[in-house]
This record gives sequence, C-alpha cells and structure tokens, in this order.
Amino acid sequence: MTNQKTLYSFVDENGTTQYGVHVGTDSSNRYLIEVKGTNNIVVKDKKELEEVLPYTFSTVINGKETHFQIAPGTVEKGDVLLYTGSTPPVVVSVKAVDTKSKEARVKFNGAKLLTEKL
Repeated sequence: MTNQKTLYSFVDENGTTQYGVHVGTDSSNRYLIEVKGTNNIVVKDKKELEEVLPYTFSTVINGKETHFQIAPGTVEKGDVLLYTGSTPPVVVSVKAVDTKSKEARVKFNGAKLLTEKL
C-alpha cells in the first residue's frame, strides 16, 4: 500500500484552477483538501474535484487492453502503431485517448505508422 496522497484539481471562487491533496473528510462527507503552495485547507464536495492523472491512451496488445502515458495530441483514436515492446513486434490501433488510467505504463515502445486510405 502506498502513502502517496491523491492529487485533485478544482476551481476556486475566483475561477482559478487550484491543486491539492485529500487530507481528511468532514462529518458531511466533504473532502478536506490541502491546497498546494499555500497549505490552506478548503472543504469541497467530491463532485467539485477532478483527480489529476496523466494523459493516456489505450490499445489492445495480444488480446489485452493496455494503457500508456503520452503527450496530448500525439495519437488519435484509430491511429495505427507498431508496438516493439514484445517479441515479435505487433501492429495495433489506438482504441481510445485521454483514458485517465491509473494503471498506464509510462512509455509506449514503438512508432506511429503513417497510413493511407484505400
């Protein structure tokens, strides 16, 4: 089990996006969030919070859906990729983007293949 606290983003009363970690829960089941950079505590309903996760995409490799971290805009749904992280290499397509997966592998080993519709 990890001690790492979940990082959330939320919009404050000025319309600014803030970041903080969940440090407790009050008697109304609202989250106590310690705001990064200020260490102030704010109380937020869970639906006001969005968990901060890396940008990820998914593909199916050898029959198993697998998620990878990647920079936004690098791949699009339907792109064809050559995955070289297995032997032999496998041609796959991007199933979904911005999958918000906590289990994403850090790096996709391979390349995007340029295709032309027939």
